[in-house]
Amino acid sequence: MNNTDVSVKIDKYWKESNMLLTMEQLCKVHDNKIPIVVINAGKNPVKIPKHSYIGDVFAIEEIDKDTLRVHSEEIIPEDADWEDSLPPYPMSSEPLSQEAFETLITSSNLSEKGHKELIKLLWRNRVAFHEYDGKSGLYNGPQRLKIDLKNTDDIPKKIKPARMSREKENEISKQIADMLANGMIEPSRSPYLSRVVLVRKKNQQWRFVADFRYTNSLIKQQSHVIPRIDRITTEAAGKRFYTSFDLKAGFHQIPLDDNSKQIAAFVTHEGIFQYKVMPMGLTDEVLDGIPECYVYLDDILTCNNDESNHLKAIDKILQRIITYGMKISLAKCQFGQNSVKYLGFRLDSKGIHVNPEKVKALQDKPVPRTVKEVKSFLGAIYYFRKHIKNFAAIAAPLYGLEKDFKWEQKHTDAFEAMKKALIDAAVLSPPDNTKNYTIFTDASFQGLGAALTQQGRPIVFASRSLNQQRKIIQ
Repeated sequence: MNNTDVSVKIDKYWKESNMLLTMEQLCKVHDNKIPIVVINAGKNPVKIPKHSYIGDVFAIEEIDKDTLRVHSEEIIPEDADWEDSLPPYPMSSEPLSQEAFETLITSSNLSEKGHKELIKLLWRNRVAFHEYDGKSGLYNGPQRLKIDLKNTDDIPKKIKPARMSREKENEISKQIADMLANGMIEPSRSPYLSRVVLVRKKNQQWRFVADFRYTNSLIKQQSHVIPRIDRITTEAAGKRFYTSFDLKAGFHQIPLDDNSKQIAAFVTHEGIFQYKVMPMGLTDEVLDGIPECYVYLDDILTCNNDESNHLKAIDKILQRIITYGMKISLAKCQFGQNSVKYLGFRLDSKGIHVNPEKVKALQDKPVPRTVKEVKSFLGAIYYFRKHIKNFAAIAAPLYGLEKDFKWEQKHTDAFEAMKKALIDAAVLSPPDNTKNYTIFTDASFQGLGAALTQQGRPIVFASRSLNQQRKIIQ
């Protein structure tokens, strides 16, 4: 983070614990560092320990030349900013020619004959792709998403549109016109209103966001079954050919039922509008019944050992997408690959690998300076625990910091050992249910460990640390 203006709010307990004077202040970030003015009001020197927590940093937004707004949420680093990965609202355009369409198709690991057949079937199913005609998809099946209020007798509070600069008002007007043209919103007289904010993206364009936090407090929580990632990767690993698809703005392709639209309303200087679509996926129902096809939210994967069957699966998926009126992003598809990155892992004929890009990101993390940073690191690396032998024992010292943050050499050793373990993470082989399994177990004062193998190949590692009571029993 560099050349970014932020607001620093000093923790009240830190201010009360010493003779140092400081105050809330605006600072500029330079090389991920923030200079803070601190005055020693006492007569004796005061030493501030390294990694001391003294307060929080908040983003600020310039409303106009005389007004700044402090956002009461944490600043998100670039590598964790998922909002910039969201697609823009689709815009209609003239259909592409076959020649222009084929230039968008990536290379594959299929045979020459297989690749030619792939190009033919993609063109045959060209309506499934957003890039072909620029149209947005809209699910036309029987399902409609329904939103239920906790109490229908409650009168929602009145909400006025946020005051914005002329530049932002013009941008909101433009995006509302785009969404109206694409059938995503419609005019409304709903009393359930949310304000709109514009978020600046990395490319300096504006993202239109409705702040539904108040509305969310009024509605009943819904439960949705999300497939287990480990089950998908285990079943999909060990294949010769992989193809992945990504729904174009998939969360805008599912319609709301008529009674729920008014709850998804928002107010702007242009008036009141309500969404006709909802950020929720029904892709698993659309593709139900297709062999070797896996769906996780908007990510679709099909894999096979036979080239001919793989092409047939691709054809079936695209036909089903067309039937249900949905759209896929051709630019994000990978066709007929020997290896594919999916849900944080890399899958190929050998098994499940840790995604090297994820490893690189964790390797570059500096030593944690707060409990929050420790939890963030452990949460990220825990995702790959099944690839790391004796994960619990290695990470045990770091978990101890969650209660009492006092960084010592043993924590540095554990932090570096965890990084090394991630580099050396095992490739997990897909299980073969026709063959025997072998289980290896191990126990120490720190924790328990086990490895499930098959003919010397690791299938999965499991481990857990021991609390103080269990250590005594042992």
